[in-house]
Amino acid sequence: MASSLVTYRASLKVYLKDAIAVLTDPGDLTQALVKASEKYNRRRPFRKTVELAGSSDRKVAVPSDWLENFSEIVAIEYPLNETPTSYIYKKFYRIKAEPSGLLIEFLDDYPGDSSNFYLTYTIRHSITEAASTVYAHDEEIFVTLAASYAAEMIESKYSDTVDSEMGADAVGFRDKAEKFASLSRQYREEFDKLLPKRKVGGFADWDVGLQAGTPQMFHNNR
Repeated sequence: MASSLVTYRASLKVYLKDAIAVLTDPGDLTQALVKASEKYNRRRPFRKTVELAGSSDRKVAVPSDWLENFSEIVAIEYPLNETPTSYIYKKFYRIKAEPSGLLIEFLDDYPGDSSNFYLTYTIRHSITEAASTVYAHDEEIFVTLAASYAAEMIESKYSDTVDSEMGADAVGFRDKAEKFASLSRQYREEFDKLLPKRKVGGFADWDVGLQAGTPQMFHNNR
């Protein structure tokens, strides 16, 4: 079965075991997954590659799903079908805002009207009831992060109960609250260790064409 919100919720139940019963709102697990997706997107956004037509004025509109203040260009392959693959240096293009919208502006060698190029850029992952674009090798750590938020919700519910209970029962609920606060921190630390913050604009560990041993060529001023 393909991964989706459905399968991720099932995985969270494995992480939280019997404590899952504390989350009585059906939307709690989905909320935990949504919060996890927000952080995951900042650490490992979805890469998408499209083919775009060049322009004689050196300016090409960004794709319709480009997200302002989120999307970044990972690579521009041009000319196409070169051996080794040819990419344009990042210093030779930029994102430019004009009244018509956001544009990719080429500053040196550029694809003209009769040329196409491949643009690889980032957008947010799509996670729905039917499917998910979270990278397969990240799914376990993604659910671990969601489990951190779910454990935080459980801790909050136990803490709220402490305020309305007295005596031994209050002590028991306080212990449970502390247990899930600790579990939340543990899961968050696991995520941060395996998927640390990246530098702004930095995709060194997974750049298109930049993996060790991959033939490539950057050009301009040639």
